[in-house]
Amino acid sequence: MSKRKVLITHPRAKSRTTELILEEMNKIFDVVNVPLDDIIVCASSDGVEVRTNGELLHDFDYFLPRIDGKRMLHGYNVVKAFDVLGIKHPYPAETLKIAHDKFLTTTVLGSNGINVPTTYALKSSKNIEKLTNKLEFPVVVKLVSGSGGKGVMFANTEEELKAMVSSMESLKQEIVVQEFIPNKGEDMRVLLLGYEVAAAMKRLAAEGEKRANVSSGGRAVAHDPSEDVKELAIKTAEALEARILAVDIIVDDEGTPYVIEVNVNPGIRGLMKATDKNIAKMLAEFVEREIKN
Repeated sequence: MSKRKVLITHPRAKSRTTELILEEMNKIFDVVNVPLDDIIVCASSDGVEVRTNGELLHDFDYFLPRIDGKRMLHGYNVVKAFDVLGIKHPYPAETLKIAHDKFLTTTVLGSNGINVPTTYALKSSKNIEKLTNKLEFPVVVKLVSGSGGKGVMFANTEEELKAMVSSMESLKQEIVVQEFIPNKGEDMRVLLLGYEVAAAMKRLAAEGEKRANVSSGGRAVAHDPSEDVKELAIKTAEALEARILAVDIIVDDEGTPYVIEVNVNPGIRGLMKATDKNIAKMLAEFVEREIKN
């Protein structure tokens, strides 16, 4: 019996996460991996075509996109084509757009009754004075499409906030201003596969650091989330229609959990190290189940 065929797209320079996933996928499937930049999508009155090097990319049982924020626009077109073609994949194109935009993420989740920090989108530092009666400092300033703790800043005063927004404005960077959730300096990353919690870790911020991301010096340990946190993570994945999703959750000093980030293109190395689970193998086995269902 021939192996099922899986297409994986990714940036030209493959991350270590992508390499780990490919290693496990190749044990089960006939895998074709194509740099996203090499894919051409054609739309016409006859429908859509997805090609690379002149060859059609239609004969697959599953499509696994690995699309970062820098390639979101082209990635959206590619995923949209697979929406139309009806080849199974973990989320619709709209989810990719939402997940790579922090304000859209907050809007969609908040409208679905999910706890999120109050978030403001603004273009100019001139508008900050109109917000000061609504803001409690410190506040969080984030790049709209940042990830891994990059592009996350904290402003303790109105003057600091104005300076940050002005700097981002001059660099033509889109930002959001977000309520700071008082916490113990830790957050959780929960990985969901098929709307079920597959693995989770708690990330502890380094001394003097508000961000708990491992890339910012944080320490990660295996964690079994409370039922409230699991329910919040599952509800988030369902709201985004994402069958593969990492959800970052923070619990405030009153014990209320909030979703602060989502990632449809999650790195898995930190989670594998913290939990001692072969997340790449779990992902490959999940895809196998998705194809059979």
